[in-house]
Amino acid sequence: MRNTKNATKISTMKRQLEGEKQRRHLLFCIEDHPGLSEYDLAKLLNWSRGKIHYHLNILYNEGEVERKLKAYNLSKNITKKIYFVKKWQDMVKKREGFDDFV
Repeated sequence: MRNTKNATKISTMKRQLEGEKQRRHLLFCIEDHPGLSEYDLAKLLNWSRGKIHYHLNILYNEGEVERKLKAYNLSKNITKKIYFVKKWQDMVKKREGFDDFV
């Protein structure tokens, strides 16, 4: 029974680490190609749009990327979300107690 719990914890930790690696890869891709949509990022990385959407939401909620709306088709009033990496200065400002370490 105990081995099963440890194996479950280990597999959960492996999945979390794999997710972190994927988010780092996505973040570097956005840094290299700012202003791409979810669709464009999915094509570039050869990932599904669901996977891109999932990881972008996590990065957005963590404050590492920002979303902007871009007019896509003016006649039909369609917009799409494009993504940018937040500037490191903006990210540093959000951290409390950062000045204590500088």
